[in-house]
Amino acid sequence: MESEGNINSFKNCIFLVYFNDHFLVSEKEFIRKLYGNHFKTIVFFSNYNNDNEKTDDEITYVHTNGGFNTHAIFSVFYIKYKDLINESDGMMFAIDDCIINMNILNNYRNDTIIYYFKDEEYTTLENHNGWQWDKPYFGKEAFYRMFKDEDYYKNFDIKMFSGFYADWFYLPKRYLTERFFFLSYLLAKHQVFFELAIPTLINYTEQDKSKYQMITDDIQWGEDRNIKFANKEYLIHSLSEKKSFAIHPVRTYKFPYIKEWLLELFSNN
Repeated sequence: MESEGNINSFKNCIFLVYFNDHFLVSEKEFIRKLYGNHFKTIVFFSNYNNDNEKTDDEITYVHTNGGFNTHAIFSVFYIKYKDLINESDGMMFAIDDCIINMNILNNYRNDTIIYYFKDEEYTTLENHNGWQWDKPYFGKEAFYRMFKDEDYYKNFDIKMFSGFYADWFYLPKRYLTERFFFLSYLLAKHQVFFELAIPTLINYTEQDKSKYQMITDDIQWGEDRNIKFANKEYLIHSLSEKKSFAIHPVRTYKFPYIKEWLLELFSNN
């Protein structure tokens, strides 16, 4: 393995990239150019709504309800790439408009989770509320449907639930088990909203906060969220000065000039 003996290298890790809409696969070569030297391989998945949208043979297409159930790709990924997973050190996941900072990637370990564990969000289902949890069909209702599934209650018993940003994460290989991917399948089967499903899945799989590497991110919301990173000064500030590990949303398909900024910024790594 390329990263053998170097816990700060991700060159034996898989990068799983998901496109939220079929037309976004046009960004595939840019993503490969931006990240290709940092990972063992890049695997591409995309949402689709009908067979006419399956335009690229390199992409694995999975219906995800327009991204509401992004995690539906994980069980398919496991079935298709199980051997690759076994040969790797771990898996980085990101949605296409989430940029991972390659300039600081090697500050982190490949044998420890890189994701959020938020004490204030880690609680029982009954204690959760807000637009995600109260979302008709996809929020708490979806969890309650899953609880009635024989495959769930014979194999799992989630006591604590989490909900927050879920467009990226990194998991070492020891977590990429059949059990992990089976639970991801059940969460998708019952259509739990992905910003509830993915945090709950990861925090259930590893319940010890000390096993997480915490990061700084820059996640934009509000009316100007789609244009914030189209400002070069702000983009560089976030990645280079603030040292954000992940930034979102970066709409490279709308603002192609951002691609050159990112390629230049990551060119020395």
